[in-house]
Amino acid sequence: MNKKISKEWLFFLVCLCLPIFAQAEMAIKYRTAALFPANSRFSHLYEDVIPNYQFEVSKCICPHVALWANADFFSTHGKASKCGPSKMGSFNLSVGPKWIYPLSCRLEWYIGVGANLAMTHVKNKTPCGGHHKHKTAVGGVFKSGINFYLRPHLFLDMFFDYLYQPVHFHKWVDIGGAKIGGGIGYSF
Repeated sequence: MNKKISKEWLFFLVCLCLPIFAQAEMAIKYRTAALFPANSRFSHLYEDVIPNYQFEVSKCICPHVALWANADFFSTHGKASKCGPSKMGSFNLSVGPKWIYPLSCRLEWYIGVGANLAMTHVKNKTPCGGHHKHKTAVGGVFKSGINFYLRPHLFLDMFFDYLYQPVHFHKWVDIGGAKIGGGIGYSF
């Protein structure tokens, strides 16, 4: 099932990039953020603030509405138990619509929602050995931000996103949280 979902995501991303909708505006962004974990146990085991790196593609489907696809990654280290270190990484794919509201000729505000697919890997080391866990889970994302156009096609993105990403280890843990950051983009 996971391969089927991954193929559908890849198909969507390829379709988004095809020139079939050549007259519709498309944008690409590189974004980086600080992830503030929502779960206190998760932030206690790892870090209170985790760097997050993202690549996003969006395509207008009608005036003021765009479909977006985002791929992001974070990795963090911590201490899972008294006897050993832990490392965790998560690769997320998300997709959904966003609504764009022009505020001026150089400034636009956007708000969006979407579904998220997370592929998470945890590696714990103990004196007796170690163990690895790979988990795939579905969650949701809310996004909002402001794009400031420096040139007709070049813009800066300041954003606030919230990722709800429950993953089941021994019990359900939300590895998502608030993401605050910035990025640079190009529209064509």
